[in-house]
Amino acid sequence: MRNAAVAELYGKAAGRCSICSIKLFEDQVKLGEMAHMIAKRQRGPRGELLFDGDLNSYENLILLCPTDHTRVDNDPDSYPLRLLRQLKADHERKVEQMLSPSPRRQHDSSGLYALARFMPLTQIPSLLEFLPGTFYHRLIEVAEAFRTFPIDYPHCRPFADAELERRYAGFEAAFQKLMSVTDGYYHGSYGASSVYYAPFDRDVPWAERGEARASIESAVRELIPVHHQFLKYVQNNYPDVNVAAYQER
Repeated sequence: MRNAAVAELYGKAAGRCSICSIKLFEDQVKLGEMAHMIAKRQRGPRGELLFDGDLNSYENLILLCPTDHTRVDNDPDSYPLRLLRQLKADHERKVEQMLSPSPRRQHDSSGLYALARFMPLTQIPSLLEFLPGTFYHRLIEVAEAFRTFPIDYPHCRPFADAELERRYAGFEAAFQKLMSVTDGYYHGSYGASSVYYAPFDRDVPWAERGEARASIESAVRELIPVHHQFLKYVQNNYPDVNVAAYQER
C-alpha cells in the first residue's frame, strides 16, 4: 500500500474512524486500519465488483477502527460499496467543515452552546423516567429554554445546518406534545432534593386516569428517540459544543 494513499486517507479522515469517529491514535500508535471497500481478492468482501484503477489507492480505501473493519468485512450485505463510499464522503466532509468553519456554522455552534447552557439536554431521559407517575419541575425549564431560545438568539434560528434544524424541530415538537398532554394533571410540591410535581393520580378522576396515562406514556415514547437522535447528531457533528454545559440555577 502506497504511503501517499495512507497519508491522504488519514489526513482527510483526521485520524478518526469513518463510521464511529473514534480517535485512531493512542500513545503515538496508529490504531486505524485501511479497509478495502472492494477486496483485493475476488472472494473477499465486495470482491466481485469491478474497480477501474488500483485497489490499494485512496479511492478504494476507507479508514476504520478494528471493530468497524471486522463488521464491514464480515457483513458485506449490510455494508455495500455505495454505503461505504457515502460513509467515507460524509465523514470527510464533516472533518472539512470542522476545520474550516463558515460563519453560518459558527452561528450554529454558538447557538448550540447557548442552548446547552440553559437546557439540561443530557438530563432529559432521567427526567422522563418516572412519568406519568411524577413530573419533575426541571421539565418546565426545558420548555422555557425552547420558548426563549429564538427570542434571545434570533440569529441562530433556524439553524443553518438543515439536518441540525430538522432534528431540533423534531425534538422540540415532540417535547411540546408531551407538555400539552401533561398540562393540568400535576400540582407543585417540594421533594427532598428537587422541585417536582406530585403524581396526578391523587387529583385526576378515576375515569380519566387510564386515558391520561396512555397519552403521557405515548408522548414519552415519541420524545425519547428524537431527543437521542438530536443529541447524537450534535455530539458527532459539533464536538466543540459541550452538551452537558447546563448548570442548575
